[in-house]
Amino acid sequence: MRRHCLLLASYLFAVMAPLATAVGTNLEYEFALAASIALLALVPLAAIVMPLGWAPRGEDGRFALGSIPWELFWTFLVAPAAAGGAASLMFWLGACPCSKPGFSFWMAVLFLPALVLAHAVHYGLLRARARGASRLLAALALVAFLIGAAGLTGYQMWVNPQKRLVSLVFGFLHGPIYDDWIAFDQGILLLRISQLCLATALLLLAWLNRQKSAMAAIAALTAGWLVAGHFAREFPSATTGAAALNAKLSGVIEGQGFTLHYVPGKSQKPSLPVQRLFRDTEFHVAELTALFKEKDLPHVEVYVYPSEDQKKLWFGGGSTDVTDVYTPSIHITQGSWPHPTLRHELVHALASGFAYHGLGFHPNMAFTEGLAVALAPSERTLSLDDGTASLMASGRMPDLEDLFSPAFWKVSGGRAYTTAGSLINFLIARYGIDGVKALYSGKSWSDAFKAGQDETLKDWQAAIQKGYDKERNALFTEALFRYPGVFDDECPHSKADLVRSRTESLWVRVRQPIGWNPERDYLPWLLKIDPDDQESRLREWKRDVRKAALDRAEGRLETWRETLSKARKTPPGALEDVEMGLLESDVDRAAGKADDSKKLIQELAEYGQKKFFGESIRREIEARGAIERLFDDAGAQAWRRYLAGWAKTIPEKKDGEPWLATYLRLRNGQIDVGGAASLKKALDTPVDPALSPSFHVEWYRLLANKLMREGAYADAAFAYRKAAEVTPTAAKDLFLEHARRADFYVAQGPLKADEPPPEDPSSH
Repeated sequence: MRRHCLLLASYLFAVMAPLATAVGTNLEYEFALAASIALLALVPLAAIVMPLGWAPRGEDGRFALGSIPWELFWTFLVAPAAAGGAASLMFWLGACPCSKPGFSFWMAVLFLPALVLAHAVHYGLLRARARGASRLLAALALVAFLIGAAGLTGYQMWVNPQKRLVSLVFGFLHGPIYDDWIAFDQGILLLRISQLCLATALLLLAWLNRQKSAMAAIAALTAGWLVAGHFAREFPSATTGAAALNAKLSGVIEGQGFTLHYVPGKSQKPSLPVQRLFRDTEFHVAELTALFKEKDLPHVEVYVYPSEDQKKLWFGGGSTDVTDVYTPSIHITQGSWPHPTLRHELVHALASGFAYHGLGFHPNMAFTEGLAVALAPSERTLSLDDGTASLMASGRMPDLEDLFSPAFWKVSGGRAYTTAGSLINFLIARYGIDGVKALYSGKSWSDAFKAGQDETLKDWQAAIQKGYDKERNALFTEALFRYPGVFDDECPHSKADLVRSRTESLWVRVRQPIGWNPERDYLPWLLKIDPDDQESRLREWKRDVRKAALDRAEGRLETWRETLSKARKTPPGALEDVEMGLLESDVDRAAGKADDSKKLIQELAEYGQKKFFGESIRREIEARGAIERLFDDAGAQAWRRYLAGWAKTIPEKKDGEPWLATYLRLRNGQIDVGGAASLKKALDTPVDPALSPSFHVEWYRLLANKLMREGAYADAAFAYRKAAEVTPTAAKDLFLEHARRADFYVAQGPLKADEPPPEDPSSH
């Protein structure tokens, strides 16, 4: 009994210890994983620290369990109930608002097999001690087991392209820590069942003394391990290694310095989106190769997955694209074009050729991610420098010690990547790409730049703060950098689980409460977690206002008008106050209070002269004001309902309508552009000079993207350069990159889908 009390204490400690850490407080996947690993250390440790006299022995003095049914009852029922009950205490006390089914799911998948394996090791060590092994030898054996398992897991995650693994010791490792959604399927379940069978067989081996009945049970469990493992291999989620990945992504196109892998269609020929990705990769690899000026950059494998969920199951990263620097390979989802992260990941892969002492990346993650951010411009509203200056001004600047360490991943991605990109941009501007390459390859700051780290960091911080307008940008940057990061977020995996449709799969439903309706229940649940969550409250209000507007319920709209007027702060204290003002003005317009609506729009526009709300909200305010000036009352009413999201179609086109109407039709995809000729004609249309440059940028960007799709690459390059000329934002570098990419398409010639149809011989 004393032994079982010690075991009980080890269960409780293993379960309660994660609650004292950041990774354990969300009581979901990370909690179950941390508790499982703690079990594998603490339960075997109990066999080492307990007096040898507590070890069960038979009449002959040899190690033997007195009652096998009792031990089975204890291991498979009492132990899980005790550990699960202790963890559930947080739910009972109301300290954790996470999904209870999600918590139970991960405890079953991760904790139960770990519990059985921990008992197998526990009884194995007890048997060894009963046969004369010293405590020291048993402790060394336990340490060797844990280090060996960790080393093998690390080796598999390093050498295989996949960044997920289903391990006997560590359970299901789902991929990058910053992925909120954790995909699951039958293959992973079968592997965990297989591993549970193996752990139970090992437990019986440690318990019993070669009785025939025991050996039969062990044989049956071994067969279960092999059979379940065999069927699991039918699922891509349960396989690892480049060969398994290449078999699934069997379509191959060879390029200069890279190979692109994709899932072929019935024709086995690459689709147009795949052809575009291939050509974009050619462009980026050529530019980056010339920039790095290296003779022997690595050959990169580019894997293109059909969807985020398939990528998550096959590779390990879902919503985030990932580079494996060992292959090296990049793993992206086939989606929008141009691809938003292709160049970023290619920087990682190509830079692995001159990385820190051949490691493949720099262990200072600020350098690794900062290099990719600096060399792969993205469509930003604020520059990297202004974004970093805002973080410094607001006190949300990442701690530089965390930023320059593996703790980089603890920091919110938006904050960490912005700061790191700003730093590398500064170093490139001051010392050139060669100096940054030297630092990236492992040289010290003084060797790479002939300047000390502290001095350079001070110069960088002084440079980015010079001329920064804190007051003007405060509202926008507060919202931009609000997310605290997955480690500091509450219940991030529940947030991902509960927002998904129940019809998606069984593995979504089992992590949601019975009767859960995401459209009805999700936003109230978010507000239960954080009653001060203005963003979620506004989303809920927008949903309810839209329903009232579609029902044309004037009484409910009047009530909402009063609610919004009381709730929003004047002047705005957060971006949500501005959005509430927009919503209130739309409600006014729908309720027939046109003058009140116009007055509120004018007030918001005046606030926007003093405070920066971001380009999107600026256009929303300005578009509403312009509509009221340019259209009659009926036309303005119709357009306002459309902009508010309360009408599915744009008002019928009329001759001589303002340029803004044409822009809105193009912007919302409700205009028949009629091919390249019509797009070129639109490109020559004079833009409305009364509207801000933000509209002009969007106009040229939209036209450029459509021209690229039509194969009119030269005109697209012109449109991208026009966008770069007029942009007031930090997106200029990206537009110029797009223009160079369009020039590359011109030089390479049309893709197959762009080629004109063959001439009809009968026409001659």
